[in-house]
Amino acid sequence: MRKRILCTLAMLAMSGGVSLGQSGMQGAAPLTVIRAGTLIDGVSESPRKNQLIFVRGGRIEKVADDPAAIRRGRR
Repeated sequence: MRKRILCTLAMLAMSGGVSLGQSGMQGAAPLTVIRAGTLIDGVSESPRKNQLIFVRGGRIEKVADDPAAIRRGRR
């Protein structure tokens, strides 16, 4: 189930339909940030609320709950 969730998130991120921002660096894969109101990660006992999912190059780099992480996540 976890792989299905992660694959779905990655597909959403690559589609750009739910992206909140992208980095503007030349030559680097763009960073897409997805804000998930409720995230079921398949590991935690309960759903995680208000999470940010950072996706670059089709891979999830990190998941954070700190809105300031958007600025720190850009390279």
